[in-house]
Amino acid sequence: MSASGSPDPDAVHDFDPELWIEVPLGFPAEEFDSAEAWARQIAESAAPADAAVRERIETGAATLASAPRGGAARRFWFFPLSGEVTAIVDCFRLPRDSRLEDSLEEILGHVDAPSTDPVVTQLDPGAAMRVVRVARIGRAETAEEGPSAVYGVIRLGRVTEREIEIFETVNDDLTTMGYMMDQLDRLVIDLPVPEYESVDDRGEARTR
Repeated sequence: MSASGSPDPDAVHDFDPELWIEVPLGFPAEEFDSAEAWARQIAESAAPADAAVRERIETGAATLASAPRGGAARRFWFFPLSGEVTAIVDCFRLPRDSRLEDSLEEILGHVDAPSTDPVVTQLDPGAAMRVVRVARIGRAETAEEGPSAVYGVIRLGRVTEREIEIFETVNDDLTTMGYMMDQLDRLVIDLPVPEYESVDDRGEARTR
């Protein structure tokens, strides 16, 4: 199954389509007129023998495709073949700025009510200039007495020539967060770095 839901077995992917599906942030998108049409194609492409699983995949896909964009430039659904909305990763893009870059770890590690120190890991940047991951556990405040709920936050910052991309996932299932961390690293490193058009000394546009 391709990132867009295409059943083409020869499609070329920038990431493992068994683990990730890119969720359209608006419709029409490609050949799909609506979130429901995209979700139906996702379920049919997965082709599970169990009709109940196929229905869960379609329901989950439709829910995600109908969700507010929230400022994200891209959105990825982790492990969609389960049919569960296990984890969502949103990608936000900001113009590259030296002040932002200097405080990147602090920005990535921010949570409203932290309960652990941030764990900062510098990763192999691949084709990017820098990739850093910050993981942290937050504690959600509750109105009722008793232990408050905890949630995990993983953010990766990828610095390219002109942009800083921030990939974010927040989840109260810490087991899922731990399982997906390496897969998220791979996703961010493997995604193609944007190419920018520049003008050479002769005034001709060049893409690099």
